[in-house]
Amino acid sequence: MPTGVITTATSGSWPKFDTSYLKAPVPYQYAYADILPSIMRITGGRHYHVGPLREGLAARIEDGLTAAGIDRERFVNIPWVDDVGAELVAKEVDLYIGSFPLAGGKAAIEVMAAGVPLLLHSNYVTPFFTDINEVYPGVLVWRRPDELQRVLSDVTPELLSEHAVRARSFYENYHVPGRLKAAVEDTLRGCPPDAPPPAKHRANTLQRFLDIRTAQRSAQAARPAAPVPVAKPPPAPEPAPAPVKTSAEKVEVPKTLTLSQAFRAAVPMRSRDLIVILWRRLVGIKPT
Repeated sequence: MPTGVITTATSGSWPKFDTSYLKAPVPYQYAYADILPSIMRITGGRHYHVGPLREGLAARIEDGLTAAGIDRERFVNIPWVDDVGAELVAKEVDLYIGSFPLAGGKAAIEVMAAGVPLLLHSNYVTPFFTDINEVYPGVLVWRRPDELQRVLSDVTPELLSEHAVRARSFYENYHVPGRLKAAVEDTLRGCPPDAPPPAKHRANTLQRFLDIRTAQRSAQAARPAAPVPVAKPPPAPEPAPAPVKTSAEKVEVPKTLTLSQAFRAAVPMRSRDLIVILWRRLVGIKPT
């Protein structure tokens, strides 16, 4: 940092910073796009992001920098490189800030190979989401934004030089290909090498609970309201069908009718005709 400013860098594609693509997303209190303006405000230098960013994430970063009064030209996105460490050396990066909430172990190893100091996030969900166990002991660590700001404010050229030496030394002792090959062979022979002790990690279960509850409420608020069902009036009862009288049914004959009228009313047409024909034959009247 010869000019008094700190040049920083982060590496990782967008899934390291946005877990909404997962079947079970990991809601997290701290977002890269929200934290980055405070980083660049303290360092005063450029910040290089190595890796592809979603259009929405890139726009969110730019909007955050504009709102903080930071020149957006100081943020440089490099979508792809063959070697992260070599790219950081070429860009004269002073401090590598690990991705969060999900870390990237391969990138951290490449950064140590280049002798670049690291500043890593201690994920409060699980140690498997951080790189602290893969890097040199005493690496710079932050968990809350106020800790990140304090670390950045206390950075000096001497501190960076010390961590650069420790990063390269740790890589040579544990991560060079020859060491890896020897460790695998020793392990297969039943003599695994001694591993550095794991870093202490304490999960923040309360914050994890709050993150999940906030995410659930946001999802419910974004979900469109279900339409209110409209009660339909009950269908009108169908009128009962009129009874159909058959020849077998008894017909009520008013008492005021004459005998001839009563006969016509009580006896169906065809039956009347047959009765009349039979009666005429009995009395000797020829049918007309």
